[in-house]
Formats: sequence, structure tokens, C-alpha cells
Amino acid sequence: MKEVSSSVASSEIQLSLQNVPDFPIKDASGQINLDTTSYVDTAFMQEVQDMMMGASDAMAEDMEGFMEDYLNMVVGIYSHMSFDAGVDIQLSDEVAEYISSQVGFDMPSDLTTEVRLVDGVMYINLDDISSALPDLNIPTGWYGIEIAKLMETQMASAMDQMSNPSAETQAQMAGMMMGMSMANLGQNEELQDALNTIVLLERLDDNEVDGVPVAEIQSTIDFNALLTNETVLNLVFDMLKNSGQEIPQLDSTNPAEVAGMLQLVAPMLTQGLEWVQTSQIGLDDGYVYGETMDMTWDMSSVIQLAAMGSGERPARRPKEKTTFEMHVASSNSDFNDAPEISAPEDAIIIPLDAMQ
Repeated sequence: MKEVSSSVASSEIQLSLQNVPDFPIKDASGQINLDTTSYVDTAFMQEVQDMMMGASDAMAEDMEGFMEDYLNMVVGIYSHMSFDAGVDIQLSDEVAEYISSQVGFDMPSDLTTEVRLVDGVMYINLDDISSALPDLNIPTGWYGIEIAKLMETQMASAMDQMSNPSAETQAQMAGMMMGMSMANLGQNEELQDALNTIVLLERLDDNEVDGVPVAEIQSTIDFNALLTNETVLNLVFDMLKNSGQEIPQLDSTNPAEVAGMLQLVAPMLTQGLEWVQTSQIGLDDGYVYGETMDMTWDMSSVIQLAAMGSGERPARRPKEKTTFEMHVASSNSDFNDAPEISAPEDAIIIPLDAMQ
């Protein structure tokens, strides 16, 4: 696949949670629409990837030195990428009404804005937000925060605290180490073999996207196999043990025993759970021109299992199913030829001192 330094993407994310017992909202659904132009420094991002791939060895040799390099790299990301995103958030009437009742002002069911990251500064256009929420007296126009400098300050503070870290800093470091462990999973051959039995791939008929020939690859997940696979469980246990968090129960827990227990409950947990993803990949250039992901989950069995675990008598299955659904669709274009992104004119930059 060729490098992609810029592109245009259009995405939609639909979420729906229906008929949850004892939940105040029957139709908890919403949608997020994104239209994004993005640029990345591909050479810098390759450095980030190389660092993450070699994280285990680097931490073993010089933990403090690695953490300093890692934190500097995190700061650098904000200066080596830019984007311009139009955001449209849509809520069901029930969700909007419920939020309104909780916050004390009218929450619209449709809210739009535009966000940009340019030269390390994050900008947001408050015009539509101000118009949609008149009771809050939100100002209009573009406002910006020097996000790269803000992150630099926070990371410098984190480095100062590493010698005598607070509980919050320890939690942040644990999260970083967990992320590094996950970044290295791609090199784990045992995991790759396990995934071959969990993620099922099928090549569908070739297609075209705007005249470009593409291969359509469909993948489905066997969640029952995922929950009961000993290789996956062992990796999860190892990541938790190496995360820096104190979890005494891990030392006395055998992953094989957990796998045996999951063999019994996994069919109930995964009943009615389906996940399908389709990717459209250019036959000539390897670019990803489009992706869709659909997840549906009839949670009736899970609710009954939770009731049994709490000692309550399982209720009869309700006539209306409790379901969770997620649909994600994206299309990509203008590879390495995206429109330029510039900082908005007359934007007001909020001083970092005002945020402390």
C-alpha cells in the first residue's frame, strides 16, 4: 500500500440502545456524521510506529529514557498532523428530552460544529453551538487552544512526577504501558494463529468505487471463540500484570480455569451478537476506499444472566427485545491530493494560563 499523507473522509456512526429494563429512555439512539480532511507527516508517524514496536526492549534497557522519548513523541503528534472536521451530532427526541431534564436547559436533537487542528492549535467554531443553545450565552466565532503547548506542559509535569508519582500519574503511566503492550500484539505469532479461528475472512465479488476497481473483503467475529480462547486470555492476563497496576487477584487466577468457566457462560453472553465488517480496497493501489461495520446484539440473555448473578430471580423475556446496534460507514477519497487546511481568520486564542 502506498503512503497516504492526506485524504478526505466522510463517516457516519449510528448507535441505538432499545428497551433496557428500568432505564428512563426507551429509544436511546443517536448518530454522528463527520466530514474530515486530514494531513499527516508520514515520516514522523513511521517514527512513532517504530518506537511503539520496540517499546518492550527500550523499556527494559532504560525505562526513564524511554518514557521521556515517548512523552515527547506524544506531544509531537499534535504538530505533525492537521485536520478540518465538520461534526453533526443527532440525538433521538427521547435522549434530547432526557438530557434537557437533567441539565436544566433545552438540549437540541441536532448539533453541528467545525473543528480544526492546524500547526499545533485546536480550533472550534462556536456559531452553530451558540445558536442551538441560546440559554447558555455561548460566544460566537472561532476559538483556539494551543493544544501542542498544553500537552508539552502536561507531559513535562508528568516527567517531573515520575520519581515520586501520584496515584493519578501512576494510573496514566499504567494506561500508557497498556497501550504499548497492545501496539506490540501485531508481532505475536500465537495471537495471529488464534485470530485466524476467531476472525473469519471472505473475499466477495470485486466492485468499483467511483470508477476505481476494488476488492471487497468481509470479516465476521466468532465472539464465542474470542471469549474462550486461552491464547487471548493469557495475553490479557500478561498485559494486566505488566500494566503497573496492582491487581492481587491475578496472581491466584489461572487463565485455563477462566477459559473453562467462560465455556459455560459464553454462549449466553454471545447469543444474538453479530459483527460484520466489509472493506473496499483498491486493486491497484491498496487504498481503503470504504468500510462498513454492523454490530447487532440481542441482550435479553445477558440481562437474564446478570439477574442470576445478582441473586435475583430471572425475569421472563420481555415482549420487546433489549437490543444494542451500531452501524459505522466511511468513504475515503482524494488520497495525497486533499484540499489545503488553514487556520481560521480572526480566531481568538485562549491563553493557556486561563485554563489552569
